[in-house]
Amino acid sequence: EELARGYAKQIEQAQQRREAKDLERLERHGQAAAQQSQAIEAEQKQGQQGQGFELDAGQKVELNEINGQQAKTLAKELNRDNENGDQVKQARAREIAE
Repeated sequence: EELARGYAKQIEQAQQRREAKDLERLERHGQAAAQQSQAIEAEQKQGQQGQGFELDAGQKVELNEINGQQAKTLAKELNRDNENGDQVKQARAREIAE
């Protein structure tokens, strides 16, 4: 029983670490997307030289592609971590059951 509680606590701590790591990744990807968006905006402003700002169709497509790629990358990372975590949980549950 004490061993089972110890395993449960370890599983909970691993889940908390994984969630913290996921939040860090989300923040990094969000910051990267914001920086890329700002860079595109700065390029556009330089080209317009003070005129009203608006992304042209090509830049909108590029920005959407960048955001899509980042979202896919993040989803893959989160899924990989979740799968690894699930495998660890299942292995520990089998150990506890034995």
